[in-house]
Amino acid sequence: MAGPVILSTGLIENRAPSNGGGRPVTSLVVKVENNAATSQTVEGSPIVVLEAFTAAPAGAGFGSQDTYVLYQVELGDVNQLYSTFTIDPVFANLDCFGVRCTVTNRGPTLTFLPTVTVTGKNAQNATVAVFGLTQVTTAPCGLPSCHWAEYPGDPVYSPATDAYYQTVRYDAAGFAPNGGFAFL
Repeated sequence: MAGPVILSTGLIENRAPSNGGGRPVTSLVVKVENNAATSQTVEGSPIVVLEAFTAAPAGAGFGSQDTYVLYQVELGDVNQLYSTFTIDPVFANLDCFGVRCTVTNRGPTLTFLPTVTVTGKNAQNATVAVFGLTQVTTAPCGLPSCHWAEYPGDPVYSPATDAYYQTVRYDAAGFAPNGGFAFL
C-alpha cells in the first residue's frame, strides 16, 4: 500500500466581523475527482479520507484540531461510476475550520493525486470563497525519506498478524483517543 499523501487547507479564519454581521462562510462543498485511468495500473484506485476540522480554542495560544466530519472513499476510473465524490453541505459556521484530504491506494506507489476542491458558501448559499489545498507531507511513506523506529513491545509496528496502519497517533499517556497528539 502506498502513501499517504496529505493535502490541507490549513486553518481558515472565519470569525464574524466586529460590525455584527454573520460569519462569512457557513457551509462548504467538498469535491474529489479522479482524473486518471487506474484500473489497469499497479497503483489501483485512489483511497481518499476527507476530514473537516476545527481548532479549539480559535483564539491566541496553543489549541487542538478536532475532526467533526470524516469520510473514506475509493474512487473509480476517470469518467466512470464512482470517479467523483461530493460532500454537500459541510457545516462551517465556526470561528475557524479546515479540510484535510489523505490519499493512498492499494498499489506499491502513488503517482498521481485526485483533484480536490473546497468551496465556501454563505448563509444565502452563495459561493463566497474557493479554498486551495497544499501538500503537507514531503513524500509518500515507503520512500527513503520515511523513518520507522522499532520498539519490541509495540503491537502496531510488529503485530502477530499482518495489519496496516496509515497513521498512528500517540501521546505521553500512550495511545489515546483524545488530547494532544504527536505523529510518530
